[in-house]
Amino acid sequence: MAVHGRRGPFQSACGACWEHAVRADALFAAEWGLPAELVHEPDLVDAVAVDRACAGDPVRLTSAELLTVVERLRSGGLTWTQMGKRLGRDGESLGRRVRELTAVTTSAAQTADSPEPEAVAA
Repeated sequence: MAVHGRRGPFQSACGACWEHAVRADALFAAEWGLPAELVHEPDLVDAVAVDRACAGDPVRLTSAELLTVVERLRSGGLTWTQMGKRLGRDGESLGRRVRELTAVTTSAAQTADSPEPEAVAA
């Protein structure tokens, strides 16, 4: 898809090229029996976004992707400060955000694993 000379992380294609891409996607979906609208999956991880973030490219990450990036960078021996610089944020706030996300994930997993509460007779 041509971007007609536009460059940069937040540039998009011209209207004609964008329309061509949308139509091509719709034809591909119809040909292969894929749904026209995708269901949002918050735990889905975009491997390309993770790779780009780990390389220091400015990308938007979902919570699941952020946790994956941090796990990968921590396994590479980076500190919170180094990870923060790589991701364009403060290391301390990054650590705080990861702890928040981890607490939410752990809490949700524990809730899913616990048995349903029994009804109490009045």
